[in-house]
Amino acid sequence: MGYKVGIILSHPIQYYSPWFRYLSKQLDIEVFYAHNQSSIDNASSGFKTEFQWDIDLFDGYKYRWLNNIARKPGINSFFGCDTPEIDEIIKRSKFDAFLVCGWNYKAYIQAIIASKKNNVPVIIRGDSNLISGRSHIINIARFIPYRILLPLIDAYLYVGKLNKEYLLYYGVDQKKIFFSPHFIDNELFTRSAQEAIDSGRAADLRGELGISNDSFVFLFAGKLLERKRPQDFIMAFMELINKRDDNKIHAIIAGDGPLRRELELLSKRHSSCIHFLGFCNQSKMPAIYKSSNILVLPSIFGETWGLVVNEAFACGIPAIVSDRCGCAPDLIDEGVTGFTFKAGDRDSLCEIMSLARDCYHARNFVEPLGAKLKNYSLEKASIGFLEALGATHNKG
Repeated sequence: MGYKVGIILSHPIQYYSPWFRYLSKQLDIEVFYAHNQSSIDNASSGFKTEFQWDIDLFDGYKYRWLNNIARKPGINSFFGCDTPEIDEIIKRSKFDAFLVCGWNYKAYIQAIIASKKNNVPVIIRGDSNLISGRSHIINIARFIPYRILLPLIDAYLYVGKLNKEYLLYYGVDQKKIFFSPHFIDNELFTRSAQEAIDSGRAADLRGELGISNDSFVFLFAGKLLERKRPQDFIMAFMELINKRDDNKIHAIIAGDGPLRRELELLSKRHSSCIHFLGFCNQSKMPAIYKSSNILVLPSIFGETWGLVVNEAFACGIPAIVSDRCGCAPDLIDEGVTGFTFKAGDRDSLCEIMSLARDCYHARNFVEPLGAKLKNYSLEKASIGFLEALGATHNKG
């Protein structure tokens, strides 16, 4: 089957599983999970609601749970994933390469050290950038140690333009960098979105919320956390209502989190047109996207990408994103696939939302969105990974 590759990931992530299934058809891969995330863990990671994903995360590829000996196991801190057994696994498994999905957990560092010790090429895929939240002082403080450590890795997979700039900033040789973009299962979301239209589920959702067919719907989808600034979305929306005196615009908030009660109180005067759905599992999201006209992602820090934008595009709706979202330079062609605004600037967000409302029906967003996603797909991600493998091993 060609290369034998080990992969370590902190915990099962819904966006990675389709990729692992796809890679397993071309490579002999085994995925090692550092932490078995419970429904309670999911709630504590910002979702607030206890849940398990309603899609199959494990079918179609080999995987193994590692023994996490962390004092406080979890994914919210560097020391929450501590899996020393990976050293022995790498020593005896004779991998041709080992893929590490970042360096923000102790388990990842353990895998990197074990691979280097056993002469196994290390490939890293992360999405860090210089603009999504860390202060300039922190970037400077990390400059010297990162300039020493990062170039020692055999190859890097970069997910987008800002991530590549990050790697180059810290001295990684451009010859070691390969494009393996952030993606979702585009075909699944597109197919599910069409099914939501054909079955009437998208229209039914509007009906349940009291939204007429000719109304315009702005959507926020994500955890209700400070860094994602759902309050900016709501306040810009309320200002839009005041400016336009328009009873044909609505806002949907699909998500839960610690800010929910505060946001509901903030929205109380406009409860007839601001709708809180709570946590929505993966299988429900395509219908929610198709019941909306445009996604808004106003994050002010910590949004190294924003995969909800990929989801929205696959369902045929554009996005408004802040300039602190890592996906902005890659996915947003101004006025073509969406719009950007300065993070934290509610007046600017309100203006962009008004513009989107006015121009939406005069523009064909669907074709540009589909064309954009051709370069942000699991196929493209796999091509970059295979190129990295070829460059780090004497096979091929």
